[in-house]
Amino acid sequence: EGEDGFGSFWHTTNDTMEVIDKSTLKAVGQTVLAVIYSEF
Repeated sequence: EGEDGFGSFWHTTNDTMEVIDKSTLKAVGQTVLAVIYSEF
């Protein structure tokens, strides 16, 4: 983990789907869907 609290891979070519936390990705997806559905 870097000094900024993010992994050392963050915003590098090593920042791939394999290193993304599944629960974080799910939370982001659910938030995006909630915003989209609340706007229309």
